[in-house]
Amino acid sequence: MKYSTLLIGLLLSVGFLGCSLEEEPPFLSNANVYADASNATAALIGIYESFAEYNFYGNAYMRVVNRNSGFFITSQGGQNNQNPNNTSICSLKPLAGDININNMWKAHYKTISRANDAIQGVGDPGDDEVLQEVVGHAYFVRAYAYFNLVRLFGDVPLRLEPATSDNIHMPKTDAKTIYDQVIDDAIQATQYMNGSMGSGFPKVYAANMLLAKIYMHLATAPADIQNAGQDYWQLAYEQAVQVYGQYELVADFTQLWNDSGENTAESIFEIQFSEQLPSTLYREWTAPGYTFHQSWGLSRINAEVVDRHMAAYPDDPRIAATFLSAYTGARNGWNLTHYPEPNRQDRNAVPQWGQAFPYNFKACVKDVSPTNTSWFNDRNWVVYRYGDLLLMLAEISNELQNGQELDYVTELLARVGQSPQAAYSNGQEAFREAIMAEYTFELMSEGHDWYNNRRRGYNWFRTYTIDPHNNYDKFTPKYDVTFETAEETVMFLPFPADEINTNEAI
Repeated sequence: MKYSTLLIGLLLSVGFLGCSLEEEPPFLSNANVYADASNATAALIGIYESFAEYNFYGNAYMRVVNRNSGFFITSQGGQNNQNPNNTSICSLKPLAGDININNMWKAHYKTISRANDAIQGVGDPGDDEVLQEVVGHAYFVRAYAYFNLVRLFGDVPLRLEPATSDNIHMPKTDAKTIYDQVIDDAIQATQYMNGSMGSGFPKVYAANMLLAKIYMHLATAPADIQNAGQDYWQLAYEQAVQVYGQYELVADFTQLWNDSGENTAESIFEIQFSEQLPSTLYREWTAPGYTFHQSWGLSRINAEVVDRHMAAYPDDPRIAATFLSAYTGARNGWNLTHYPEPNRQDRNAVPQWGQAFPYNFKACVKDVSPTNTSWFNDRNWVVYRYGDLLLMLAEISNELQNGQELDYVTELLARVGQSPQAAYSNGQEAFREAIMAEYTFELMSEGHDWYNNRRRGYNWFRTYTIDPHNNYDKFTPKYDVTFETAEETVMFLPFPADEINTNEAI
């Protein structure tokens, strides 16, 4: 389902005037909006459409979490490793003035603001299924957005009411309080989401999956943001297992990355792009000339990342579905090759910077029709999917040592004709290392790498991401960036300069 036209009529009818944090009038917060099921549905669409805008999943947010994950390099600003993005965010030295960091911060608070308006506008939904669904989704969206923010930045302002001129300036709230609120909101979502909205909207299981992710994060987090006495791994299992069996893996992994891969049986939470609200996300990733589509092809994947995958599963079809290293240009017929193609193995000898890295193929536009010359694309983007859930259950089960961990890994790998690596059978610690690597093999570039790479703390991030890159045996100084190693720099994004300059309470 592509939901746009219903929202447009409602925005005109209620006089929505702007997209700033303080919207006048507040975005659909009037209780009268929710007296009508059609208007309430349109209001919910408006909340989710904020996810699809350019500064969120439409581009800026994905730029930030990919470039600063430790897996990517970019040609934005120049085809070299000395351009401003490569010497900062891609080197794990992000700047407070980075335009994408500032824009995606605003996008998160815009989404939160819309959720706040809905929560206030609905109030007590009573027995009305539509209003229960609306408020449940609003709690889910707010929990999702704050979970992103607290992991990315640490302490952030906590806005739980519609923004007005009286409360626009807010100080930071400590991270523990943010996590407590995120848990409360996600629990509220599980209690109210009922599936009455139908196709295109996440079901209650997305809230269960979100809760499981929150508990997994807290299980390995510093003690000062945990609640004493909580068995977070057990709490994560209780939520994740509720999602198990409610979805299924699509038979062909590559189906997830083409136009037929929208709202599949594997999709748990999906951004619904549309003709009215398309994305430049795919222009960002599509290799120049791969199709007639007007692509930028700005992002590449660091070479050691593909090496790691090929070493673990040499004949894994996920490799070809994730990394693009050879193609024939649709416009000119040129045969173009990049690492790790055999004639590009010697990275010092490749003639151009970009050829030392593969492209990300998942988000490449696949339509090579000569009529496909747009800058935009309305293909959806999957945020949560069942493959991720299976990995979560495997990791959680390994920590609990409940004997189920290998079953979930086997189920996932069977789809791509692979068997679990030997490391999965070599004890809890070896399994832990293998499953964390498996997240990369399965979910590479889908928006989870930033979080998964850091979730187990600085020492883990340095051991399994930073040092393997800086000490890579094919590291090429004229092409590769050197990662920053200081914990205070690499573990969180800098607080956005725009917020510092405009929020008088910061």
